[in-house]
Amino acid sequence: MTLELKLLLKNKLRDYRTKKALTFLKSDNIRSSKNLNSKKKILIATSLSGHLPCVTFESFLGIALREKNVECDYFLADNALSACMMCELRQNKNLEEFVREGHSKNRCGSTNDTMSRYLSNLDMQVHQFKKFLTKEDISFSRELSLKTPNNKIKNFKFNGIKLGEHAWSGTLRFFAKGTIILNSLTEKVLRKFFESAIITMIATQKLLEKHKYDCIVLHHGIYVPQGIIVDVAKNNNIHVVTWHTAYRKSCFIFSHDKTYHYTMLEESTSVWEDIILNKKKENTIKNYLKSRWEGKKDWINFQSAEIFDRNSIEKITGIDFNKPTVGMLTNVAWDAQLHFKNKAYDTMFDWVIQTIDFFKKNKHIQLLIRIHPAEITGTVPSNDSVIDQINNHFLKIPDNVFIIGPESKISTHSAMSYCNSVIIYGTKTGIELSSLSIPIIIAGEAWIKGKGIGFDANSKEEYTKILNMLPFRRKLSIKKTERSLKYAYHFFFRRMIPLNFIKEQRGWPPFKIDIQNLQNDIMLDNGLKTIINGIIKSKPFIYNLKNE
Repeated sequence: MTLELKLLLKNKLRDYRTKKALTFLKSDNIRSSKNLNSKKKILIATSLSGHLPCVTFESFLGIALREKNVECDYFLADNALSACMMCELRQNKNLEEFVREGHSKNRCGSTNDTMSRYLSNLDMQVHQFKKFLTKEDISFSRELSLKTPNNKIKNFKFNGIKLGEHAWSGTLRFFAKGTIILNSLTEKVLRKFFESAIITMIATQKLLEKHKYDCIVLHHGIYVPQGIIVDVAKNNNIHVVTWHTAYRKSCFIFSHDKTYHYTMLEESTSVWEDIILNKKKENTIKNYLKSRWEGKKDWINFQSAEIFDRNSIEKITGIDFNKPTVGMLTNVAWDAQLHFKNKAYDTMFDWVIQTIDFFKKNKHIQLLIRIHPAEITGTVPSNDSVIDQINNHFLKIPDNVFIIGPESKISTHSAMSYCNSVIIYGTKTGIELSSLSIPIIIAGEAWIKGKGIGFDANSKEEYTKILNMLPFRRKLSIKKTERSLKYAYHFFFRRMIPLNFIKEQRGWPPFKIDIQNLQNDIMLDNGLKTIINGIIKSKPFIYNLKNE
């Protein structure tokens, strides 16, 4: 628990009840809800009390919602789960110990007690998993996890709840791998996640049978336990709101019903395609997109780029940009791709290998592969290397294929800007590059897919057909480039909601609540209004800039 959060919860609660603060909370955009929302009851399913960003943000969110006369409860996993999103291989090097004891022994108890104590001091009702679990529930969960054949776990569902999918994706995240070969130890880890998924389902269902909620708010919305809670809520016809830290500093992404991984794919183009891109908006988005080359305005950034000029990139990689060149951007192999169904390839590695095979047969075009820097700099560094996969498949990398490794200081954006077109799997960088009039080919589930901007491939046949068109004769049209800029503006400045009182800090969590200026900021904060209106009134989580 951060010092700032302790001060907020212990010393600032009374300040929220000052006349000045209440004036804000009863302003035009967040009108007093004493009558309208007196029956609203919301569950904030923090679940992982050791996840400091969630603890910091959701504690504050509960206070803000309560000032709207909304009753807020919290749901904590205590130490009921032996495996969850907090588990990573790098913290559990001794797999025998992990499969024997799980991770909760050392990580959950004290943080859960601290979180529960602070929330109780704020008169928040705190529900804990174990209070809804009997010995029979635990035994049933363990028995089912052990008796289910390993080849049935991945697709295991109960009443539509994707227990197996969330357990499998949690296991991939644990090992930081895109694929797993089940052996005596890896299978036991999978079964730990599967057992925890079942326990989460039972505890959540029992909670929802005893307490009625209008909405459940939680972070991520996938993995164990969050993905299970979302599925159980849907089964009970309860509205769900998910949130996640966004890329821009002090910004958050909120979504209705499911994780933003899905909502950004499924969102109707009508939400943004009629944006009037005036000069101010155009300058705003272009300046921001340019800043992403170095990440100066972001708090989620995986590369410290130092090399931007064409000659240096050619010298380091050996490529010749005078020849037709197609760029290719990989993803971190384990990262959420299991949840996406409409992909040309089952795995990113299949896509990489078959793409290289195509260029091996088409020597007149160069392929420049940029391995995602987050393979080594991400929050959970990958244990699956794209370069290793390539080297394992090809005795010799084709002469017309060039690779920029994840450790390279070459700017991804700069290198791709010299290409005829760029092929992507799931990266958001396609949004940024298409705004430069670079044609984008999408083989996975990137957020630019389905937006009428790039070349969408939903099958291997479609993908090969598009590749046979290379190199393209023209850049993106003016109309499609403008469309790309509109979507980029919507994605980075409307779907990412800024909160002025959230300040970046080094370490973990990556942000803090600015105690000193909290009163002044909260009085003016339109981002908080957008979030509260979205939660209690189901309004779209779309932020509108003043004077835009």
